[in-house]
Amino acid sequence: MEIVETSKGKPLVLYKGYQFRRYRHNGEVITWLCLNEKTSKCKGRMATRNGEILKFIEHTCKPDLAKCEVKKHVAIARKRAKEEVLPIAQIYKEEVGQLLNRGYEFITEVPTYSSVKSSLYRLRRGKHSEDELNVNE
Repeated sequence: MEIVETSKGKPLVLYKGYQFRRYRHNGEVITWLCLNEKTSKCKGRMATRNGEILKFIEHTCKPDLAKCEVKKHVAIARKRAKEEVLPIAQIYKEEVGQLLNRGYEFITEVPTYSSVKSSLYRLRRGKHSEDELNVNE
């Protein structure tokens, strides 16, 4: 089970080829719904406490390991774009480019550099703006 951050800063769980969004947070227990809950009427759910799975309800949709792997690497690229000063193209190539050699199902899921570069640059600019505000205070 891995938790990554979406482009909107929300947590997303990747587990066995499925993607879950946070639904409820009751004290220590977090309930997660399948990302395909609305589009495919999937009934997959999961309850966790401190990173441990308490309950797992089976899915009606199919797992997509390639899509989960791509999401994970894009999230890492986003994090690196905020924290590192390497060129965005190099970060993309190191994180997402390596998936291109892993088979056809990965190639179809990998976003092109031109489709993600503006969001990565925006993240970097936002981070630098925050740093400047903190220095000026």
